[in-house]
Amino acid sequence: MNPSKPRLLTALVALAFASPIVHAAAPASGKVGDWTVVDAIAWRDSAGTHVVLSDKPFDRSAIASDRTMDSSDVMSHQMDPLDAHTYEVRLDAEGAVDGTSLSMPGGSSFSFSSDMAGGLKLSKNDANHVAGSFAYDIADVRFDVPVVTGELPRPGKLLPKDGGEPGKVFNAQIAAIAKGDFDALIKLSPPEHRDSIAASAKKDGGKMEMMAAQAFTPSKATITSGSIDGDKAWLDFDGVQGGEAMKGLAIVERKDGAWYVRNIEVRQAK
Repeated sequence: MNPSKPRLLTALVALAFASPIVHAAAPASGKVGDWTVVDAIAWRDSAGTHVVLSDKPFDRSAIASDRTMDSSDVMSHQMDPLDAHTYEVRLDAEGAVDGTSLSMPGGSSFSFSSDMAGGLKLSKNDANHVAGSFAYDIADVRFDVPVVTGELPRPGKLLPKDGGEPGKVFNAQIAAIAKGDFDALIKLSPPEHRDSIAASAKKDGGKMEMMAAQAFTPSKATITSGSIDGDKAWLDFDGVQGGEAMKGLAIVERKDGAWYVRNIEVRQAK
């Protein structure tokens, strides 16, 4: 994910259920302070190679949603409901330690010392993989992880060009919000949210609530591609929001046999 891509989610379309953590745990172990390392991810960018270890499993399905891995994925991992601790070891182009970052609920810190160099032992550091150990100060960790350098493939299989059933639900919800149609929106929402949406519709005719939804939802959208993995689908689309051309991603999830839009993210088209 990229921090510059705003996560725009209206209260009217948010779902109460959380996505299950789906991951294939990367080999990682050790201790950082008083917490135990259980997983790790790594990516490479212009700043170097980032190896991030955590006391909670990373949701690789969520990371792959926008097909990139970066620091915003780590930030999301640290937030509720996980409240995960993370420890990053950053390597420069030569494979030397360029610094470490410790993050925990309530704060984070970055540090660098020339003494760190002796704590790093790499057994592998090539274009696609990094493995080794790092022991310095409060950290004594081991890792053996693939390095992400480009676009991530999403799990599952491709959807039809129109997005299939998830695409129909997404298009219907976009249309309902654009028209200000509360009745249609209620039908498209999870049962547990319908009463609250109906109550919102009664307040001043629901004008303020619908205006908020319209402000953060494309008025037009054309699905360009999509994929599905079990009860979760991703839809890439071109759209218009506030009169400006946008590109976006919709995450649609199936619950009790019905599809619901969980999140819509947009960014300006280049």
